[in-house]
Amino acid sequence: VGLENGDVLNLLVRPTFPVDFELQRTHGVSEIIQSPNQAVFAVIDDERTLYVYHGSTRKIILSEKDVAGFVFHTSVSHFICYSRRGSLIIQTLDGYSASFQ
Repeated sequence: VGLENGDVLNLLVRPTFPVDFELQRTHGVSEIIQSPNQAVFAVIDDERTLYVYHGSTRKIILSEKDVAGFVFHTSVSHFICYSRRGSLIIQTLDGYSASFQ
């Protein structure tokens, strides 16, 4: 659950499988997106900053400002897509990207 004060407390993917995020954020959380294989997750805060985290280490893999939306590819989790400043960015988590307006 993303809270207005910026805390991410607990996300239940399945009722019997809780995923404990417990991240300290300085801004409120507007979206939390988890990859299909549950290895990576993304948070977009109220300032429209995107943070993509490795699921087990909680290290930031990617951060971008002015992000309006974000999705993981449904079957290839390291492919991501997000929109910012009128562009659509398609990228892999290891750095290869393409941008479209």
